[in-house]
Amino acid sequence: MHRDLPELARGEYDVLVVGGGAAGAAAAREAALRGYRTALIEREDFGAGASAHCFKVVHGGIRYIQHGDVKRLRASCHERSIFLRLAPHLVKPLPFLIPTYGYGRNSKWFLGAGMLLYDALSAGASGFVLKDDSPEQLLAAIRTVAAGDALLSPTVTKKVIKQFARHPRPAPPKALGELSERERDVFRLMAEGMSNSEIGQELFISETTVKTHVTHILQKLNLRDRVQAVVLAYQTGVFEETPAS
Repeated sequence: MHRDLPELARGEYDVLVVGGGAAGAAAAREAALRGYRTALIEREDFGAGASAHCFKVVHGGIRYIQHGDVKRLRASCHERSIFLRLAPHLVKPLPFLIPTYGYGRNSKWFLGAGMLLYDALSAGASGFVLKDDSPEQLLAAIRTVAAGDALLSPTVTKKVIKQFARHPRPAPPKALGELSERERDVFRLMAEGMSNSEIGQELFISETTVKTHVTHILQKLNLRDRVQAVVLAYQTGVFEETPAS
């Protein structure tokens, strides 16, 4: 790389990158590697802005395990592998201390299980099924992975959530009363591990309508995603039948 403003003014370039932060430097590098005559300009020093003040940690994606987002986890692992291949001298493991407590998603068993899942997924696994899953679930899993997607078996998800919910139950949120009858139906089927398509078939409504109901449920209950909604249902036992007295 040459810092030569007169030459920059005289020369002709295929690609001009404005901004010498992490994104700009990466873009300029990729362009130069592909044979393009590339110029990179920066008002201050290279990496002097946000790039100089970030943690400089390669995001491995382990937090996505907490939300069952296998697809994004695999994408993060793929990006990390690229960094390790291109610049192994700049990427090295960092030790972290993670406190654990209680019986929920901050417990030792939950985080430990997440670490095992993470190791398997980062090694190339596309998802998890159980040997006692039904033949239909196994076939659906094969088709899902063959299509390039990732999955967690509904059975796996429900077992993890049930274990996660094994602590004193809080009262259901008051906002639960704001759900319409149809939204409660959708919420109940979500808690049973059904996909949007399966919910639509069960209630004889379109998948688009199901997605709309799911969005309203998350908004009314102030939840981030459907995984939180399912955990809430199991924690509070809101859809469990009350034994007859």
